[in-house]
Amino acid sequence: MAPRYLFICPNLTAPSGGIAVLYDCVSILRQAGYDAFVVHEGPGIRYPLYPEDVPILYTLKTRQNRIGRIGMRARPGYGAAILRDRITGAKDRMVHLTERDVLVAPEFMLTDVIDSFPGQPKIVLSQNSFAYLDSVYTLNRFGLDCDDGVIANIGISRSCLEAFDLVGGRAPHYVPVSPNLSLFDFRETKSAKIAYMPRKRPEEAVLIDRALRQRGRIGQFDLCRIDGMPQPEVAAHLGDSLIFISLMKAEALGFPAIEAMASGCIVVGYTGFGTEEYFDETTGFPITEGDTAGLVKTVEAVVAEYAADPTRLDAMRRRASEVVRTRYNPQRFRQALLKTWDAISSNTQGGQG
Repeated sequence: MAPRYLFICPNLTAPSGGIAVLYDCVSILRQAGYDAFVVHEGPGIRYPLYPEDVPILYTLKTRQNRIGRIGMRARPGYGAAILRDRITGAKDRMVHLTERDVLVAPEFMLTDVIDSFPGQPKIVLSQNSFAYLDSVYTLNRFGLDCDDGVIANIGISRSCLEAFDLVGGRAPHYVPVSPNLSLFDFRETKSAKIAYMPRKRPEEAVLIDRALRQRGRIGQFDLCRIDGMPQPEVAAHLGDSLIFISLMKAEALGFPAIEAMASGCIVVGYTGFGTEEYFDETTGFPITEGDTAGLVKTVEAVVAEYAADPTRLDAMRRRASEVVRTRYNPQRFRQALLKTWDAISSNTQGGQG
């Protein structure tokens, strides 16, 4: 019997590129004939920003097992919520595992999945090397085997593959995911506008914004804070902005910088480490981690150079857009995912081959 692939997913409904990728994987695999499902941690949950209707199941077991790792004060309310979901949830959508089920665990939920389903076949899908290593540290602390039942490791970036190699175990598969760039068209003509997303570094974002305004060296440029906006609005601001300040932190790929480059922005700021596979001196202005003063001065220097002669910077932003569109596109993502799944399923008992 062919395996059923269950993508474990948190009950998150806020904008999240990582959650969208899990949904993308299920959609692509189902189109190719695989039996794949999104499995949330409770009934009635669906990521609202995903355009397609993918099948949703749920489990309560990961939340139940997490109770032992949360604070004593939070446990009563946490337990009551689980009991409510057990009573009210649709029983036909609750997961009951069989031998043919393979769990796909996102790296940040690896502790929950291994603790809750020992021995069950698992695929680790890492979209963030830092979160994966944090899970490994937690598993070690609780005396759990980070390789329990793992039949394959999948990473979306070089940093993810290196983290797998550091821990050891099975050789990883590389699947370069694709953010939805359909909204992020390259814009040749730009406004005097500098955009930034403060979510990962809110305090630093306030300081940078204030410094750029007070120092008075960016002329008529307007500063635009992109925060809590729907994706079409984000795309509109990036399309209009000449410069994007990257405040990424502990990233594997960093979708904001990819979207900004695709839109034709000059990207200045932190790489978040994992984005260095596309964010370098040929595609933008990477800043040393923690060098806030250097970031502000570089933004000011870019503004001055563009006013004097935009030739070099226009060539850089065109190149950056071409790089990310070539490397992170839906066709490459789909091909790599299906190639990986064909290889995994051929080694899984009863797989499709």
